[in-house]
Amino acid sequence: GSGGFRTASTLDDLFNQSGSFGRNRAPKPVNKSEVGITVSLEEAFIGTKRQITVSSSLNQKKIEVEIPPGVDNGSVVNVSLERDTKIALKITVSSHVRFQRKGDDLYVEIDVPLEDAILGSEMEVQTLKGRIWLKIPKESQNGQRIRLAGQGMSRLSQPDKRGDLYAIVRPVLPENLNESEIKLFKKYKNLRSPKE
Repeated sequence: GSGGFRTASTLDDLFNQSGSFGRNRAPKPVNKSEVGITVSLEEAFIGTKRQITVSSSLNQKKIEVEIPPGVDNGSVVNVSLERDTKIALKITVSSHVRFQRKGDDLYVEIDVPLEDAILGSEMEVQTLKGRIWLKIPKESQNGQRIRLAGQGMSRLSQPDKRGDLYAIVRPVLPENLNESEIKLFKKYKNLRSPKE
């Protein structure tokens, strides 16, 4: 009877309302953008902040974004400003004059006086954390690596863990030798020469 039509009409109305309601609640399209940021190795080591300009349909505004420790070339730091606005920060780490980076490890060449490389010594070395004392083993060879555990870069996925720093020994030959020093090297050469 008429009740059946009313029920159908009511269900139809509810369906249409719910469908309309669902369309009204559809998520807004996410506005994604990419910003290139260059940081120094020191900044990548400790983390840093940058100001970037964000443009919208209404205005432009400057915001401060955080770059976490451990970022490397090609790292992407995602920043969510609002529910529908996301920014991908694409990181470039500039090269360093002293330190080379391989993954989470750092490498630095250190000049060691020849006599210290032969006899062993301790010397102060600059790391990205600060200056530390490094023990040079006796008879250190050119290119020999001395591992400094935990002195490397933070791991981006595990900020509480660090890579290592490798100090590469580069013995420095003496120059401008005086007569006494030349005599010592001649004596050394005679001592090392095969006996007939």
